[in-house]
Amino acid sequence: MRAAALMWAGLFVWVSGPALAAFERPPRLAVPICAFETADEEEADDTGEDEADSDEDTVGFFRIAPATCLRISGSVDSGLLLSWAGGYGVSSGLGRFLPVTRYDIKATLAVETRQQFESFDLTSLFEVEMLSTGSTTITNAYVEAGPVTAGIATSFFDYWSADSFLFRALASSQSPALLAGEWSPSGTLSVALAMEDPVVRRVVPLGYAGTRAPDVVARLKVEPDWGEVQLSAALRYTRFASLSAATATGWAVQLGATLPVEALGAGDELVLQAAYARNAPGYLGIYTASGVSGFTLPASLLAEAAELTAGWNAAVSYEHHWSKAWRSNIFVTMVDLRLREVPGKPDVTVWRSAANLLWSPVEGLDVGIELGYFRSSFSRRDRAAAAILNADRWTLQASLSRSF
Repeated sequence: MRAAALMWAGLFVWVSGPALAAFERPPRLAVPICAFETADEEEADDTGEDEADSDEDTVGFFRIAPATCLRISGSVDSGLLLSWAGGYGVSSGLGRFLPVTRYDIKATLAVETRQQFESFDLTSLFEVEMLSTGSTTITNAYVEAGPVTAGIATSFFDYWSADSFLFRALASSQSPALLAGEWSPSGTLSVALAMEDPVVRRVVPLGYAGTRAPDVVARLKVEPDWGEVQLSAALRYTRFASLSAATATGWAVQLGATLPVEALGAGDELVLQAAYARNAPGYLGIYTASGVSGFTLPASLLAEAAELTAGWNAAVSYEHHWSKAWRSNIFVTMVDLRLREVPGKPDVTVWRSAANLLWSPVEGLDVGIELGYFRSSFSRRDRAAAAILNADRWTLQASLSRSF
């Protein structure tokens, strides 16, 4: 126990050390980073160059004090979903292709501030998400001081999040509380180490004991001229509320890459991602129904049976721009999970794909339609589990989205 405490204390010092060093002397304010058009940008406008080449991180900021910039942003997404779902296999009881119609509305609001000092940049972001179901979630609430990030933010393990697809735009988001440090030895290389809340990666509601240690996540990102590559890994310690007070150590590793495909269209890109996890199924994207895989384990499983697994996932996504106003996205993903503590050690296999067409008549306005398919199968024909795990579903979704 004492060794574990010393390990976490040492990790905290290693993560926070560079930021603390920056605060050793009173920092002096520099000119803040705000989105005021420079002479070079004016010249680019005159020559008709694409505004996308400008720094998007500074767009929308305005100065509220001599050394502070503020940006208020948000979005409203409204959609209509028509789905046909059915079960198959032994006594699924679901029937075939039962139509369901659902209206989804989501609104987000974010407030971000920035200050620039001589030795570091200071950023704070607060973002809240509201759904038509009545739920409200804080999706981001963090402070970034130089290389250190503390608060609720996107996991450093994640890579491709399917944000270009309507099913994700209208779904709820979930981010962990974390403490992280990130360093950039060069302009194309960054290294990060984070301690993240393990609760958001739980895959079933029952059977967990209290948390004793955070998940440790490491990330290496390379951004050369030809694209982007990210390698991430996670180490997890889980306690179960069982008679034996069992524990498990899990880990996961993931590799993702983004490759521009300019030969097929300006702005086209291909995204590839693959991951493997052992005793950490939450890192395969199945911990929430709104995730990329769209799959959750049955609530009847206790944590010990759900966590002691081995599995992998893979995803391929492509974005094509037909013109400045029209674009399409298509993806295919697969998850394979072996439930090692369930009798028969069955495999769960999940396929999901979607294709859409988006029209953006003006900046910040998207009108889209999307066709999706989902299929899950359970290798062992268990009559109790097949009704939950064996299913397929077609969806047709239309959406109107406005961001500012």
